Amino acid sequence: MEKKEEVQNSNTDTKSKNEDKVDEEAQKKLFFRKEFVSLTKECRKLVQDKFKEYGDLSSFHEIKKLDRFIKFSEVMEVPTLYIYFEKFYEKYGDKLLSVLTDDSFLKNDVVIQFAEFETGPLKEKCKDVKILLSDFYNMALEIQSNAKMEMYVNKSDENIHNLIRPNILILHLLRLCYIVSDDLEKTKIARPLTKLEKELGIRNLTHQQESKGNGFETLFNNFASIISDSMGIQIPANLKVPPDEELLNKTRMILSNEKAQKLFKSFAENASNKGNLENGLKSVIKNFGYEDPDEFIDILKKNSPEEQK
Repeated sequence: MEKKEEVQNSNTDTKSKNEDKVDEEAQKKLFFRKEFVSLTKECRKLVQDKFKEYGDLSSFHEIKKLDRFIKFSEVMEVPTLYIYFEKFYEKYGDKLLSVLTDDSFLKNDVVIQFAEFETGPLKEKCKDVKILLSDFYNMALEIQSNAKMEMYVNKSDENIHNLIRPNILILHLLRLCYIVSDDLEKTKIARPLTKLEKELGIRNLTHQQESKGNGFETLFNNFASIISDSMGIQIPANLKVPPDEELLNKTRMILSNEKAQKLFKSFAENASNKGNLENGLKSVIKNFGYEDPDEFIDILKKNSPEEQK
């Protein structure tokens, strides 16, 4: 009887895991399609905004090639499109991870070519089916520059939204690469992506809903962003967040140490008695030999990039 119950439980667990896997794949498709459509719409709008005085833009080569790519994508299964951004990240990954400080690679002939990885006649037939990313990015930079000039000369903020046009393209590229990447690469991409979403005031939906990492991963990435932004300390891109089980085992090992127990006990008591975490943190700082925690905080502030300007 017990053996029968074990088999039933095992079957239930397997079914649950399979259902979760199906849900994850469905979510991945949904996110990808949404971001891909957003990217192509933004590319089209850039041409429209730059050449609006020309009226009909269908003859522009950037639009013609883009529209062909869109038409092909609309009749394809979503997963067949993943390869274009997997290969994009494979080729430009290191540059994309630092794109918020150096966008030079995006200005120079970056193209997403349909059927690039095919062989035979299809590849030749599709040579004009492509997304001219660099062309669109340079348009975004020009539109941004014009908006800055207008604000300076005419004191007008009518087109202030154009100041972020390059970042909108970067946002969609980061999200698309994030969606198709494995967990390790997701951790790397999440750092510039989270920072950009924060700067643009956009909810971090892609990272929160798409990520399959452990619960500590989001906290770690947010902490890494804060450290990088406020103190100028760069967290290594290949630093991997440990799995939940390993993290719990390490935590138990640390807390088995008598000194560590006293440290955390001091933190908890001070935070609880005085009603906030700041006082708990100050008690920890005292344990490291700083009689005056405020002095320690002042030292951190003085060494931050903002104070040094």
